[in-house]
Amino acid sequence: MAESDLLTPETLWSMGRIGSRSVNPKGDKIAYTVSYPNIKENKSLTVIYLMNADGSMTNLSALKDKTLSGKEVNSLTVQGSTAYLCTGFGFIEIDLKEAVFIDTYQLGHRVNSLGVAQDGGIYLATPEGIFCCPAEKNRKQVENWTCVDQSKCEQRLAFKDMLVGRRGWNVFTLQNGKQRTLHTGRYDFMRLCGDELLWGNNEKICLTTDGKNVNEISQSNEWL
Repeated sequence: MAESDLLTPETLWSMGRIGSRSVNPKGDKIAYTVSYPNIKENKSLTVIYLMNADGSMTNLSALKDKTLSGKEVNSLTVQGSTAYLCTGFGFIEIDLKEAVFIDTYQLGHRVNSLGVAQDGGIYLATPEGIFCCPAEKNRKQVENWTCVDQSKCEQRLAFKDMLVGRRGWNVFTLQNGKQRTLHTGRYDFMRLCGDELLWGNNEKICLTTDGKNVNEISQSNEWL
């Protein structure tokens, strides 16, 4: 075996390490990060990749050139030909057709999920609450983001053009600045499944396809 074929500690350190990853609600896009350590400079470089769920890659030449150190992808939202990557500092906007970064929004908040309203406004779910920026305002200016809900939620998800939260004894929606109770009950989980939003406990599962009408399936149903 040639000396160049040996697996040394230096070789292991030079390999990329897959970090955070996220699948968009429809399940057809996957975003993930890979960190490449630089031993000489004693730091690592994190690159964001975007690929299709069938394994085929979008043209990522431009994405590979856009590097962000020490950042993680918390979730991925796709709206038309635009993708939004929620990160520990804010969010990143990507043009999927051209596979280029449109802009980076450093807002000083960890963004867990993002929703785009019908009027173009954007909602961000953060540990401090839900923030909104109207379409006509500059999203890069922190002062244009208003906290519209400070309640503590067990979970928040972007669904359709709204945000859905699970807290206490209810599941609620936030759309165009208005909050509405979607369903009442104590539930253990909430997740996206294609075009449906599901939540439930060990007794029943609830689902909606539009964020308004709810169907319930209990243990007594043969469907379960």
